[in-house]
Amino acid sequence: VSSTEGGSVTAPGGGTSTYHAGTVVELMAEADGGYRFVEWTGDVGTIADVGVAITTIIISGNYSITASFAMEATPVRVGSITYETDGGPNKNKHLNITVLLLDELGEPVVGASVSATLCRDDGGSWNFQGTTDLYGTVTFRVANHGSGCYWTVVTNVQAEGLEWDGATPENGYCKE
Repeated sequence: VSSTEGGSVTAPGGGTSTYHAGTVVELMAEADGGYRFVEWTGDVGTIADVGVAITTIIISGNYSITASFAMEATPVRVGSITYETDGGPNKNKHLNITVLLLDELGEPVVGASVSATLCRDDGGSWNFQGTTDLYGTVTFRVANHGSGCYWTVVTNVQAEGLEWDGATPENGYCKE
């Protein structure tokens, strides 16, 4: 019995053990801080559930079993979506939509890929993709946007070592 980096096998422990055929042996894996248990690998045919850290195996021969661990992904969230207009005599000809990404500590997430859809109440929509800057923001622009109410739905966030929580905060903007 062995483990990958990020944890250990606490029962029956790492190394080699001997049991009689038919014996049910408890397998227990414990992740280190910043890691999570993934699965049991190797000779797993008689393991009750390879996807849980505490399970059992029925002994019927020689086995080589490994507890696999992976680093915990740090969550990333959309901190805000804001709207600004510029251009034209009333400074409302073009619409700029800014998406802010934050990590679990409230720090900006730099270099993340963001996909979003801007929706308008008449059924119109625009799809955007961009990369966050040093401030954790990416701005999408709609030139010559018309009257109506708009809202943005973030459809995907990809950032190395981070996992998006999947949520889009409430947001919106209306132009008369």
